[in-house]
Amino acid sequence: MQLLTRLGLDTGFTVDRLDLDPVARAGLEVDPRWAHAPYIVKNPWICDYIEELLVDPELRVDHVFVPVRDFEAAAASRVRVQKEHTGVEDGPATVPGGLWNASRAADQTEVLRERFTRLVEQLVRFDVETTFLWYPRLTQDAPYLHAKLSRGLNMPDLATFTATFDATVRPDWVHSFTPNDRNAEG
Repeated sequence: MQLLTRLGLDTGFTVDRLDLDPVARAGLEVDPRWAHAPYIVKNPWICDYIEELLVDPELRVDHVFVPVRDFEAAAASRVRVQKEHTGVEDGPATVPGGLWNASRAADQTEVLRERFTRLVEQLVRFDVETTFLWYPRLTQDAPYLHAKLSRGLNMPDLATFTATFDATVRPDWVHSFTPNDRNAEG
């Protein structure tokens, strides 16, 4: 969302209002059901109510971009954030970027698999244009991300995009947890 905002796209945020959680290093979620939602929204919880969005005649879903990360690595990342916020890996405390629909770290991978499957099933069922983005490649390869985002958004030329990408992406914020989570190729 930081990158898209800095590129001038309608994210509902401004360059001076891009506050992220300092531990999760994430944020900027907007509920697309909100009456004043911008054209571009980021919200992982859409997995929980995707069908509601797709059957609502008041909402328009033109394209969905789905970041895909090794499930074990994604779970490990959430466990790390949970522990940094609370001091423990398990527990019911809800923290930004921490455990999601799980109170035990051991359950997080399966929860992520279930949410991903539910999302993809509904996107296919309703024939929604969808582009998958491999993580961490989307944080390492500006031409790759530019090409992927161009499938559903009006992107500037590659040089402008790359300059903004380089000024926005923080490689030191990208953690690796599994072999498939370490490089652009997966």
